[in-house]
Amino acid sequence: MEGTRNKLLKYGIYLVLILIFVVYFKSLFFDFVMLDDDIKIIDNYEKISDLKNIPDAFYSDSYFQKEGLYYRPTLTLTLMFDAIIGGKETFGYHLTNLILHIIACLLLYYFLRLFINNRTENKLTLNTHNLTLFIVALFGVSPLLLNAVAWIPGRNDILLTIFILLSFWFYTKSVETDKFSFTALHFLFFLLALFSKETALVFPLILLLYSILLKRTKLFTKTNITLIIQWTVIILWWVLKIQLFNHFLKDIKNPINIL
Repeated sequence: MEGTRNKLLKYGIYLVLILIFVVYFKSLFFDFVMLDDDIKIIDNYEKISDLKNIPDAFYSDSYFQKEGLYYRPTLTLTLMFDAIIGGKETFGYHLTNLILHIIACLLLYYFLRLFINNRTENKLTLNTHNLTLFIVALFGVSPLLLNAVAWIPGRNDILLTIFILLSFWFYTKSVETDKFSFTALHFLFFLLALFSKETALVFPLILLLYSILLKRTKLFTKTNITLIIQWTVIILWWVLKIQLFNHFLKDIKNPINIL
């Protein structure tokens, strides 16, 4: 019985990841649905298939337009990776989506383990581990996430999940150890989350609620005030960058226009 328990604790997550792979396996052979993927990939293939155009991802929107609403350079960079490796064949794009989704589920598993351990101050029991596996499996195969996995441009939601979970993890490490490296990684992944989808703007508020409601810390502590200032700087820079790329950054390639 003890051996079965230890095996479940050790290998249970891999069974869940295999389940997720099996559920979404058929999506690897899906074609383009001609809803944004044709614009981002087919129409802009000459751009995304050339490494020289990597800077374009940072001063144009996700459609390679100079003026647009969706500033998501991480999405563009991953599409460029797929285009360079696999060309126009959809298999590689769908495979990347599935791999990213599995990585997100694995990160969610370790995040939940960290969260439960911090709350209980004990090692993961079989019951809590089963609950964790159930949550990850539910997240992994939920029909609500079908568009994020099976629809190629939907991967921005998966990228957002990955970077938010990593940023959250390094946030907890930063607060616990006060190490600059953890703090820097927290802000790096927060910035990458912003580069994936603008929904990441609410993330600092979630961290503050986590700190106040679950960690029982006061709002105006030295750590929180420092973090709030740094989050504000990053968000203002991100907002300013969006405004700039819409109006000025398109002139960077031609300095004469600026003068």
